[in-house]
Order: sequence, then C-alpha cells, then structure tokens
Amino acid sequence: MFIDKLLVMSLDQAITVTAVSTDTLDLQKASTSVNRLPVLVRGKNLSPTTATITVQLQQSNDNSTWETVETSRAYTGAELIAGTVAEVMLPVKTKRYVRLNYVVASGPFTAGTVFAHISDHRDVNAAYPVYAGA
Repeated sequence: MFIDKLLVMSLDQAITVTAVSTDTLDLQKASTSVNRLPVLVRGKNLSPTTATITVQLQQSNDNSTWETVETSRAYTGAELIAGTVAEVMLPVKTKRYVRLNYVVASGPFTAGTVFAHISDHRDVNAAYPVYAGA
C-alpha cells in the first residue's frame, strides 16, 4: 500500500484523552469524482489495553466550526495493538476541510500513538506473529 504524506491526518500522534488529529486536510482542489474513500487508523503500543477509542470524521467550511459526519465503533487498545484497523469512510462530497476526532473512553490511555491516513482501498492484510523457526 502506498501512503501519500499529504493524506496523513495523524503521524504517530500520542493519544491520552479525547483529541483532534494533528493534521487537518484542505480538500479545496480535491477531485470529487471518486467513490467513498476509507480513512484508516492504526494503534501502536496503546496502554491500558482496556481503554477504548472511537474515531469521528469531521468536516468544516471554514476550519473552525466542525460537524461530525461519520463515526466508527469503539475499539479497545488491545484490538488496535493486535492489528485491527479502525475505519471511517470519507464521503464523496465533503466540505473544504476534514479532520479526525479521537474520542477516548474507559481511559485515559497512558501510552501509545495512532497513525491515520486516507487510502484508496481498505487494508485487509492479516497480521500474524513472527515465526522464529523450528
């Protein structure tokens, strides 16, 4: 999978409590001739593993007043560490600016980061433990 730096919304962003993504995307010149695109969120070393995170996709015309247009289910830190990818879908037509809002519950997280980006397809790779040999 290729990842475009200009489509990254969180690059190893530390998440402890509810927070917005470090990057807001300006889609003023983006094409509207594509189907809905997935926004993929991966967790790394999130602790405690029982805390949950819900991903909200938000949009704005002016980069100051935000509305939530899509919400994921709640994912535990354990699920994201194990390789589950949280996903929300970018609508075909959006307002000029988009960002993510990470809602933390049963927390806070005391450690860990998230990586989020827009992709042209879903990530369906299965994560398997490393085999150390016979």
